[in-house]
Amino acid sequence: MDRQEDNGLIRHLEPVQSAWIDYNGHMNVAYYVLAFDHATDVVLDALGLGAAYADTSGMSIFVADMHVAYRREVHEGDMLRFESRLFDFDDKRLHIFHTMLGGKSMEVAATTRSCVSTWTWAAAGLLRCLRRGERPRGPLKAPERPGRARRRRTGNKILTIIRVPSPL
Repeated sequence: MDRQEDNGLIRHLEPVQSAWIDYNGHMNVAYYVLAFDHATDVVLDALGLGAAYADTSGMSIFVADMHVAYRREVHEGDMLRFESRLFDFDDKRLHIFHTMLGGKSMEVAATTRSCVSTWTWAAAGLLRCLRRGERPRGPLKAPERPGRARRRRTGNKILTIIRVPSPL
């Protein structure tokens, strides 16, 4: 796995493994999620919240919510390039948007928006830096198609509905 950072955009490269291919000859949908999870690990490492954070703090980050939009097939041996960006956060959650590019043309194969969280947010200093826009480097820009959230009251409950744009 390879990683680069550029103005808040974190890039990661990973090939499509032969074990990820289904009987149709392209990457199975479950492995899109696995590959996005690898890209999330790269983002968390870049933010200081990856494996080393878990080892030293005794806490770990987990994916609380994920929405994937599939755009095109990728095949065995194709190189996948992930462009990831932190686009929102609060005291308990980080919202990460990933774009997966793949194939010979490196067209968008899929996108995902992930919400990651931890039970105890021990990184108060990191939050202060994020609020000042210091890390990741550059401004926090929203991606082109992150989906939308809206709230609706039903009886005495408030539902949060996430609308994810169509991949077409």
